Amino acid sequence: MNDKLANPKVVGYAAIFITGWMYSMYNAGWFMQQPTHLDLVTGMIIGGVLVAVVGILSFFRGETYETSLFLGLGAFFFTVSLTYMQSAGNNMVSADHGWLHIVFAVFFFYLWLGAMKKGLFVNLFLLGLWLTFLALAISNWTTALFLTYIAGYLGLITSLLAAWLSVSDMLSAETDTAGA
Repeated sequence: MNDKLANPKVVGYAAIFITGWMYSMYNAGWFMQQPTHLDLVTGMIIGGVLVAVVGILSFFRGETYETSLFLGLGAFFFTVSLTYMQSAGNNMVSADHGWLHIVFAVFFFYLWLGAMKKGLFVNLFLLGLWLTFLALAISNWTTALFLTYIAGYLGLITSLLAAWLSVSDMLSAETDTAGA
């Protein structure tokens, strides 16, 4: 009998990939208008609740970096989804998103500095998150549309890095159990 628990990071990074990809396609200009039903499903459920649950599971595994990352991203996606749903009926874009994005840009920069001893792809992922959120914040404040597009493509690349981290964590877990 194998008493080893599954690695929650696999699901967490996969959820970040899905949610980040959905949001970044809109920011990259692939759609004219962001569909609110996708905000609810991907933002609140997958990006908010599921990622936060992975953060809690990481806490019980003693993984400080992962706990901070997943709970932080879960809080971000849940908050953004709620504000998009609230503003959808009002036909307004919230200028407060600039402040939300800059706060999370600082948070991801902080995590990036703390995770320097992690692998290359973790560092690239956090760098991508930081630059994406920084570009979104500046874009919201200056209404420079090209920065939104840049943030969208940075987000797409960062989402692909999250997918890679999910797959690599899954494969390393499979390798560990195969040798047991």
